[in-house]
Amino acid sequence: MRILFTCFFLVAVPGLSVAQPLSQSMAQCSGLFHGVGTMMSDPARAEKLDRAGMIWRGAAIKQAEAEGRADAAIWVAGHQRESFDDWRGRGKMAAFSQDFRDWASYCRKLGKAKGIKTDLGS
Repeated sequence: MRILFTCFFLVAVPGLSVAQPLSQSMAQCSGLFHGVGTMMSDPARAEKLDRAGMIWRGAAIKQAEAEGRADAAIWVAGHQRESFDDWRGRGKMAAFSQDFRDWASYCRKLGKAKGIKTDLGS
């Protein structure tokens, strides 16, 4: 009975969730860099951000495979696209927002912890 109640509680209580898979966070980092990169007026900076996005996408796919996802590339692409669309939808000023700084910091720290090297600096 206790197990049944616990299962019901977890499903019925909104906002209560389990941490997302690491591969999803990595895909979101990819979408972040791709999305913001498309808004850069400096072609060199845009290219750096695009490369970083590709590196994150590759790492996210490897991580998703390690998590046991048979459809890793498709699954990562969906989360990457969702993140890309979100950041593109925020407009050019998104790169100056606190949310962007927080996400970029998170991605930088995650990259350092997972050995993901981009040329965006530390």
